[in-house]
Amino acid sequence: MTRLVAVSFRIGTILISISLALFLVSLIPASQGTQSSNTISSPPHSWQSYYSIVLSPQLGLHVSAKGSGAFKVYVLEVAVNEIYDWIFQHYPGFDYSNITLLDEFLNARPTMIARQDQNQNLGIEYDFIPASVTNATLVIANPSIDSLTLNLEVRTIRPFGPSSITLLSEVTFVIGVLLTLPWLRNRLGSRRHKKAPPGKQ
Repeated sequence: MTRLVAVSFRIGTILISISLALFLVSLIPASQGTQSSNTISSPPHSWQSYYSIVLSPQLGLHVSAKGSGAFKVYVLEVAVNEIYDWIFQHYPGFDYSNITLLDEFLNARPTMIARQDQNQNLGIEYDFIPASVTNATLVIANPSIDSLTLNLEVRTIRPFGPSSITLLSEVTFVIGVLLTLPWLRNRLGSRRHKKAPPGKQ
């Protein structure tokens, strides 16, 4: 039992240290995420890469695209240069912006598609947070025979903000204190026992 109490105390002190570190991190002002907002023109039967970045479970993307017509928005887990390299290697001399070549790339590497959405006249808006660190490229595709004008907004987001870190710090601190209580209780009891008069032990 004494050994179990000692282990509980050690775990508790570690959790208290972690909670204090998290609390200090939560005091750091959150940096402004990168943001890009533009009106873009998409030619008929074409595609274009719009945004390329390295994402992680701590850094995601907020995507908002509005416009008329049947456009598509892809989040591909690949660096943008890999898409162009693949097209130039397999279709040299072709217009790389032709949507058929994008379809060929996606058919050859379907696992690269992290998310695919098609406009239904209401626009597209979502947050994308990957499960692990990955390259990410945002692609806009226009499969129609008409040119499209899109209002596109992309910004980085952090799912775990200061408030979430503060809450985690508080919960970790409480658990740490509870785990140290048995050891502290035994410690105080033993001190009282040693200080008691010989006849009252």
